[in-house]
This record gives sequence, C-alpha cells and structure tokens, in this order.
Amino acid sequence: MKKKNKVIVNLSALANIKSGRQQRPGLRILLMMFSLVCAAASVQAQPQGMLDRLEKPAHKAVKAAESSLNSLALAGDRTVVVGERGHILWMDGADNHWRQADVPVSSDLTAVQFVDENTGWVVGHDGVVLHSQDGGESWSLQLNGHQIAALH
Repeated sequence: MKKKNKVIVNLSALANIKSGRQQRPGLRILLMMFSLVCAAASVQAQPQGMLDRLEKPAHKAVKAAESSLNSLALAGDRTVVVGERGHILWMDGADNHWRQADVPVSSDLTAVQFVDENTGWVVGHDGVVLHSQDGGESWSLQLNGHQIAALH
C-alpha cells in the first residue's frame, strides 16, 4: 500500500511569496497592528439597531463551499477551510462532501491552524479569534473587536 504525503496549505501564505523585493517584517507587523486597531474602531462605530457581525452566527448556506475561502488546514485526516461571512467547512478523508461548522460570528475569517486533530484556532476580521476542540465541527468565540476596543 502506497503511503500518501499530507500537505498543509495556507492560502494566505501566497501573500508571502517574494516578488524580487526584500520583505520587511517590521513593516508587516506594524500594518497588522494598524489593521487590528482599525477593525476594533469600526466595530465600535457601528450604528445602533444594526445587527453586528459579532453577534450574528454564520448563516448555514447550501453553497458555502462556493464562497470565497481564505485558508486551509489539516486536523488529522480532516480538511478545514475558512472564508467570508463566518463560513468554516470541513471534510473527512476522501469523503468528498463538505459540511458547514457551527460558527458564532458572521465576520470574514482569514486564517485557520490546528495544533492536533481536535484543537484548532481561527482568526478573522473584526478582531475575531475562534477556538475548536472537536476537529472544527463547532467553534467558540475567544476574542472580538468589542473586547479589543474596551482595552483602551
């Protein structure tokens, strides 16, 4: 039996490909911090009565797999992808059928990483940090832009 190699692909890593210019990690960190502060400020400035993306769970969509997906990670034999409007999808092994996870926010999600087959983390717009302990089937909110804005 031939053993298959597993490859973890982070789609956002494509932005890190050098294009002949020297990368500037200090500038990248500064821009990331600026983006986080802007996200927190935009959350705080939202009009009253408007449903906040941080308070609205991701909509279960039949065509969620066709939406914009930003990052991919492996959790054991499971593939987990994240994308716009809080969509997190997962597929086991060669099942070839995407399932949508339960996600408490509808903010755009930008990166996913698993430390083992059960424990994963997701970050996204609006200062969102999510955590899973069941291989990506369900997620809990750990941090959001409202909490970040309250720090200053």
